[in-house]
Amino acid sequence: MLLAIAGCAGGQDGGLPTTAPPGFSADTFSRQGLIDGATATEAGCRALADGLWVSTSTGRRECLRYAAAGTGEGRRTALVYVSGDPEGASYRFAGGTPHIDGASEHYETSPETLSAAAQTLSAAAGGTPVVLLARPGMHGSSGDHARDRHTPDEVKLIDDALTQLRRRYGIQDLALVGFSSGGAIVANLLARRNDVRCAVMASAPLDLATFYRKPDGALPDQYVMSGDLADPMRTVSAIRPGATVFVLGDRRDRSVPAAAWEAWVAAARRTGLRVHAAEVDGLDRSELGSGESHHLTAGRGLDVAQACAEGAPVERILHALGSDEPLLAARGRRLGAGEIRAALAGRSLRGNEWNPRVNVYSFWGAGGELYYLDLRRGERRIAELRWRVEGDRLCTTRHGCGEVLSDGRFLNVVKGEPPRLSVTLLEDEQGATSAAVAAPTPAPATGAVRLLVGFGLGSNTDWVARIVAEALRERLGRPVFVENLPGRATAAAAEAVARSAPDGATLGLFPASFATVRHASRGVAFDPLTDFTPLSLVATTPSVVLVAPGYPVRDLGGLAAALRAAPDTPCATPGEGSFLHLSTALLVRALGATCRAVHYAEPAQALANLAAGQVQIYVNNAPTSLMAVRAGRATALAVTSRERLATEPELPTVGETVPGFEAVGWFALLGPRGLSAGIAARLERAAAQAARDPAAARRLRVLGAEPIGSSAAELAALLRAEDAKWAGAARAAGLATE
Repeated sequence: MLLAIAGCAGGQDGGLPTTAPPGFSADTFSRQGLIDGATATEAGCRALADGLWVSTSTGRRECLRYAAAGTGEGRRTALVYVSGDPEGASYRFAGGTPHIDGASEHYETSPETLSAAAQTLSAAAGGTPVVLLARPGMHGSSGDHARDRHTPDEVKLIDDALTQLRRRYGIQDLALVGFSSGGAIVANLLARRNDVRCAVMASAPLDLATFYRKPDGALPDQYVMSGDLADPMRTVSAIRPGATVFVLGDRRDRSVPAAAWEAWVAAARRTGLRVHAAEVDGLDRSELGSGESHHLTAGRGLDVAQACAEGAPVERILHALGSDEPLLAARGRRLGAGEIRAALAGRSLRGNEWNPRVNVYSFWGAGGELYYLDLRRGERRIAELRWRVEGDRLCTTRHGCGEVLSDGRFLNVVKGEPPRLSVTLLEDEQGATSAAVAAPTPAPATGAVRLLVGFGLGSNTDWVARIVAEALRERLGRPVFVENLPGRATAAAAEAVARSAPDGATLGLFPASFATVRHASRGVAFDPLTDFTPLSLVATTPSVVLVAPGYPVRDLGGLAAALRAAPDTPCATPGEGSFLHLSTALLVRALGATCRAVHYAEPAQALANLAAGQVQIYVNNAPTSLMAVRAGRATALAVTSRERLATEPELPTVGETVPGFEAVGWFALLGPRGLSAGIAARLERAAAQAARDPAAARRLRVLGAEPIGSSAAELAALLRAEDAKWAGAARAAGLATE
């Protein structure tokens, strides 16, 4: 299930070709425009209702775009949001110049989406004026994002934009909120302006030297050679008193280390500024495929900025942050069952999800269909969900069940006690969408592709599938959305693919459990060798032997002794017959010990119970294992590959204790049996290219997987070898079903 995807397939990193506004050389709402940068003319900028023709003292001029809402209410303070870097952006420094290699298609959006986002944010904030201000080279603005990022020019251009916005809307003072690198801009603006009432920097690199510093202490070229960076540490002493300043972050943040904002907080306090630092839970977006980053705090930052703008006491704000209480009040009249159906059925709704904050565009079918739609082209479906009404509550397969409050044109879905905003929806001016969107039809060979995954959101396979889906979209020129169909160690998804029509519209991204489950679990109704069309081996991944954080062993020798002393020790598996179940059984047998297998329907639950000490051992694929270890939720004893991991060189292999032991998992793309030669060849080629795509490969390696991109014939040979291998292993471990 992909949230807030904007853009379609096109070039490798460029997305859809788009038409730039008159006077603009490119449309930076698109990824290609983001990469290329854009110029703009004054006439072209002034022709846009959302354009600001801004300048620096050195004569540079650009057109910055924005979206505003609530500005006609006569409020004194406006909340202005400055975003972080583009979603999934990757940068490089070459020839003395920074470049952006690419960004996720989740970056792409439209003026209509930003306008809806501003409206929903203003409504949720009780009508507070809200401005979403685009940075140079991003979201429709002219400029070059890679070269402008972290520079004085970027700060000066946004500074001029704020002055123009105050004049345009009669704003008296500002509540600035910046997320990530946008927070660094806000920190620098504090040294330039005296009209900032509140400033919130969330997960922000406020000390750029610390942010850029490598693990060995050295500074990279992009920092050393860019002597004119707008480092907030250089301007902190010039900040003018008067603003109430909040700095938010999660110490587990893997994108911006806590040290990158703690030094700034200390320096600011030494100057006498009122700076309030608070730790909040950083969230993640699984569809970005970046693992557990604990980085996304923009939603909480907006909460704080609104509360501060409304004059809430600092003590109340800090108490709410410390106790994880909501600051944005849930407003509106509670709707009954019939009113909920009438408000939703047959309508297109733009809006905002709050945890984490994501822009969405959705269609709510009268028959319970819920489609998430492309933010740039509303007719393109990117996820298919379901909705229903239970009692007087709205239930969706994404958010569970909650009450619905009607507040004018807005619907607030709230959950929990005290009520917390889950989703805010704004009725689209056009009401129902076209029949093409409203009526589900079978996906033809040129339509959307369903990529089935046999485990749930946040699982190893889910992370890999979302990376692959994005890369496939770019090569097939077709929407590809991930559909999670968990159950029976990937058997449920595999059986669904085997039953599907051989038209290329349904594929499966399967882990090694695809080759093991029928040998150690009964009732499996598919044959991996005869019921599918092999397409490509996408990646391989070793497993990591994990133990609970408090379990008193630190190596495999200690584990063997502990298991021999307590053979009923619970060990987790992600399902009977799964690859990891067989790997665990073989490992424990090789150690001369036993343990009591506890099978989980979802890998995430197995990891959660390991962290809680309810099970003591879990052999798990590297991607989520390494995330859990880095978060302190598990202890790693060994890796099951033949060689040590390049990313974790201190972690020994199992083979160093048990000579010859090796168990390497994999992820493969397959279609149903009977795909035509033409369709199969195209999918094989696209899958191999997707796995080898530099951006996708980097993201896979971050997760501990090694990209492969094999041919179909190579995958077919692997499946035959794996099937024979694990049939024998199941018999040796006493798990065979025959």
